[in-house]
Amino acid sequence: MNRSRWPLGIALPALIALGVSAAPMAPGLVPARADHGLLTAAPVRRWTLQPVMSRAPHGCADPADSRAPDIRRHLSEIRASRLCYQRELVEEGRFRWVFHVFYSLDRPDGPFWVLPHDNESSAFGAALYAVRTYGGGFLAVDSGGGRRFQGQDPNRNFSKTPSEAARCSAQRVPAPRFTDAVLRHYAPNGRLPFLSLHNNADGWEGNGGQGTISVQRNDGAYTGFRSSSARGELRDEDNLVFIAGSTPIGANRRARAQVAALGQLGLNVVYKQVTDASFNCSMSDYIVEHRLGDYYNIETQHGHEGVQEDMIDRLMRYLGHGRDDRAPPGENLFLTGWPAWRLVAAMASRG
Repeated sequence: MNRSRWPLGIALPALIALGVSAAPMAPGLVPARADHGLLTAAPVRRWTLQPVMSRAPHGCADPADSRAPDIRRHLSEIRASRLCYQRELVEEGRFRWVFHVFYSLDRPDGPFWVLPHDNESSAFGAALYAVRTYGGGFLAVDSGGGRRFQGQDPNRNFSKTPSEAARCSAQRVPAPRFTDAVLRHYAPNGRLPFLSLHNNADGWEGNGGQGTISVQRNDGAYTGFRSSSARGELRDEDNLVFIAGSTPIGANRRARAQVAALGQLGLNVVYKQVTDASFNCSMSDYIVEHRLGDYYNIETQHGHEGVQEDMIDRLMRYLGHGRDDRAPPGENLFLTGWPAWRLVAAMASRG
């Protein structure tokens, strides 16, 4: 069923049955009414219109209630787009993780992105572009504007058992709830590629720069591949696609094919071989370790949002995702508090 179109006979019973009541959250998840202790200015409004949001089953909230800086900065853009916004709270030990989750109302089953670091603001703007353009959604971890939350790097927090966490110097304790809460967003579509967005500092610290990831980095587990087709800012060593696998690149036929194809599209690539020694409880390493599917992370230097959007377009072309030109920006019906009969009429008018 095309979830972007509701026949009136389906929409009316669903709205009558579901109304505006909140659906139960998954185990370990509760609705978050605050961003790390900052009370919202108004109650969070939620609807459970599940047929429209198959990957956003717990209803939508008003982004204006959030105090997160990235959301405040992009609020007008968010509210002018057909997006469903949710806050998820994951309680695990002493941590109370807040996730800001956005889904396209028109194409909720498109690509999904994870933004682990709250200090990488360009990635947030690029994620909004990706969802508006290709559908799907993204999850941004709220760390109060920092890279770490209460001393823990969210991208070193993917593990489920004590023995797994013990392999990672930056992982304090196992985080099965955190891990499941992030990766469950991919479950409805099975083995869709796992996608992530990051920003990094200028240059590689091993070569006189400031960052830790660069196409110039070729040491131990990391191998960089410069694209001979890259032009302009795509040539920058900090702008790259990060992939990972369990074998050396020379023995990984699929990874070599990915490097070649992405290079032809003008994208630099860094490949990491995940081994017992190099496993670090990052999202990429966890996906490789558990053989969950392909992983692509688009890295750009801080402030290079336009470049990151260009790289998203190129990666989506490689993955076969078309642009969504069917739904121009407009009023988000699910954030206006319209009565049910007006929602039914609006959805029925869409065909």
